[in-house]
Amino acid sequence: MMWFRKTGLLLVAFAVVGLIAICIADQPIENLRVNLEYYSTGEIKTELFAKRANVPPNGSIVASDLVLTGFKIDGNVELEILAADCVFDQDKGVASSTNAVSLTQGDIKVSGKGFSWKNADKKLEILKNAKVVFPTAIIKDKGVLKSAKKK
Repeated sequence: MMWFRKTGLLLVAFAVVGLIAICIADQPIENLRVNLEYYSTGEIKTELFAKRANVPPNGSIVASDLVLTGFKIDGNVELEILAADCVFDQDKGVASSTNAVSLTQGDIKVSGKGFSWKNADKKLEILKNAKVVFPTAIIKDKGVLKSAKKK
């Protein structure tokens, strides 16, 4: 009889913990930070940060005020993607949004509305109103202005 009571209490305890976990999963998470990828040496390669996120049972991340950061092996930032919101599928390694997005890599900045991103091939596609801004020095170094004038 004592065994049954202990087992029953244990089952109730597991049920309560399970219900708490389900309730927490439906709650928004503030300042979510997820390391998505590492270098073979252990340093972080890609990190996702969201000011606010929900993680439904399917494991995707529905995020707002997203910052996706790519790091060089020495820890310095290589690129940064900012998005108003985004849905990130952890299993497939893809993210998408229909709202404002910008990507900064060094002095080059790309912005637009809506994007799709694939972690496997590091491909970010801006869906609408793409705008690229880069310093004049890059144009001069590559001789773009001279070749454009010749045509």
